[in-house]
Amino acid sequence: MSRVWITSDLHGGHSNLVYGCSQWSDKSGCRNFQTIEDHDATILQNINEAVAPEDTLWILGDFSVGSQSMGLTKEEAYIKYRNLIRCKDIKYIIGNHSLKKRTLRELGIFSEVHDYYELKYKKSFICMSHYQFHTWNQMSKKSYMLFGHSHSNPKIVRGRSCDIGLDGNNFKPYLLDDILEELRSQPVLTEGPHT
Repeated sequence: MSRVWITSDLHGGHSNLVYGCSQWSDKSGCRNFQTIEDHDATILQNINEAVAPEDTLWILGDFSVGSQSMGLTKEEAYIKYRNLIRCKDIKYIIGNHSLKKRTLRELGIFSEVHDYYELKYKKSFICMSHYQFHTWNQMSKKSYMLFGHSHSNPKIVRGRSCDIGLDGNNFKPYLLDDILEELRSQPVLTEGPHT
């Protein structure tokens, strides 16, 4: 039986995000790897160990930023990293470091490409974006909001919204059923005029 996984912010080839090779003066936001090769290999191994070829994987943005040091354009880096993930069904949501939607669709490496998506999964209604929303569709009716971008560790949980980025899960994807089970016990937020 196939399963659904979710993650965000792989940042393949993003050497400035890696502590050992970053050129940033403030490395406090860097991931604790010495080389970009170790960073990328760890993330890809973690995904391939968890996600089976017949599963579905949602990636909520920032798949790769390209790699000038490896002589790859951003488009070539996307193709390279996509080909290293064995899951056949990867659905993608655009992030701030992503290629444009039209380019991603032309590359044909993801089964779907969206700016934002609302998923009906089992009996749950899930809103998904690269960015965190303060309010979201059907929030007061027990819906969920899943996002990335913040690179939080530990992950951010606010009501039934959650940062599902790699940084908060030891660089591994989350099983969607596990995230929903965890959030089910969180308070339902009813902020705003549409409660």
